[in-house]
Amino acid sequence: MWPQRNARRKISCANSRTASWRFYLTAAENQRVLVNELRHLPTARRKTIVGIQRRLLDIVEEILTQLRPDLARQPALRRPTTMLHFGMINWMHTWLDPQGPAKPTKIADLTVTTFIEGLRKGALP
Repeated sequence: MWPQRNARRKISCANSRTASWRFYLTAAENQRVLVNELRHLPTARRKTIVGIQRRLLDIVEEILTQLRPDLARQPALRRPTTMLHFGMINWMHTWLDPQGPAKPTKIADLTVTTFIEGLRKGALP
């Protein structure tokens, strides 16, 4: 049995209903630093940031594996699946206007629904 409700609630909370999701929408400058300048930060600061990033990836990977238990049997696909999820949200700040007609909470819900339903219904290679 697929634990959709519980896992959906977890991933929705992790991405669309918390301050961290809102952070994605307003984080253009921070995203530029993380993508382009991370290597220039002092080693200790860089290690801290990379550690936080990895923990977040691990949390989402665990949730996705709960959603799709067969991912546990395909370790080569777990992290790429997780990165696909983040690929849907990491650059939203470049095109989504929080003041525009498409409200960020609606887009967040659409993102979560699209990803979860696609993961649930799609066949793993």
